[in-house]
Amino acid sequence: MNLQIRSTADLMRKPAQTQAISLSWIGVKVRLLCYTLAQKGDPDREFIECQYHLCQNDVEKEKAVKSRLHFRSGTMWLSEERLYCCDRCAECDQMANEP
Repeated sequence: MNLQIRSTADLMRKPAQTQAISLSWIGVKVRLLCYTLAQKGDPDREFIECQYHLCQNDVEKEKAVKSRLHFRSGTMWLSEERLYCCDRCAECDQMANEP
């Protein structure tokens, strides 16, 4: 199968200005209002993402589990404190970083 790029294919594409929908200023304000009302959660509460690479959970900063992770970087042993959503994630992350 021989694929050739034809110069006429570029003429079939629409310019970027005509691809998007043009909204009136009322439509823009209504869409902004909808986006604002669709936001979930209390904006004052702080959430952190679990530091374990296989966990995608968000947890409140007050409920996060602090654990010290010991790992090797080159020839040096390092340890750093990380925040996890539970003890199990902290243990799994420690096992994943063991040499």
